[in-house]
Amino acid sequence: MTGPAPGVLLAKTAWEHPPTEAGYRRLVRRRTLGFLSTLVLPALAIALSTRFLDGDDAIGLTVMSFIGGLVTALFLGLALPGVARTGRILRCYGWRAYPCTYVPRSREDLMVISFGPGADVVMFPAPFRCDLRAKRNDHPALIWFAGDPRCGGVVSPVGGHYPQRVLTKESPPAAAVAPPVAERAGLARRGRYLRRWC
Repeated sequence: MTGPAPGVLLAKTAWEHPPTEAGYRRLVRRRTLGFLSTLVLPALAIALSTRFLDGDDAIGLTVMSFIGGLVTALFLGLALPGVARTGRILRCYGWRAYPCTYVPRSREDLMVISFGPGADVVMFPAPFRCDLRAKRNDHPALIWFAGDPRCGGVVSPVGGHYPQRVLTKESPPAAAVAPPVAERAGLARRGRYLRRWC
């Protein structure tokens, strides 16, 4: 079984590929449920602690649950705007297949995407680690990419079923001028690429 030819535009926009739209909806569901669970679980722990524990133990568990839930909710809440940006990228850029290798034993699940001879770019999933080799990946030597190689975009195993936002390991040069499609996708503002987490 062979994968698509490297560099060939597979669809005008990635969103037009039905498995991509379904994969994006699963991503939205995962992030939303994760965020809501960080709000519900501490509230449940607080309610149960006041019912079944003594006063001092209940206060300690309540404080720990509140602080832990707040920090986790903040972290997961910051990931939600990235989901919206992922959707904009998928609606603006088309999937292209590129050769891909993975950096062994890296803590960030780094991948090296070859956009052409001498144009290898190191990227990493954002905001959470994700090993794309394990996501129904029949072609581990290829990756589908939609976005701008200078700053990042969205990748998926061949098939487009598991979209994951990625950033370049190196930030784009401050003098780099972004094309209009990068602004529509939320990768740039006023002709300049956005910095890392903006």
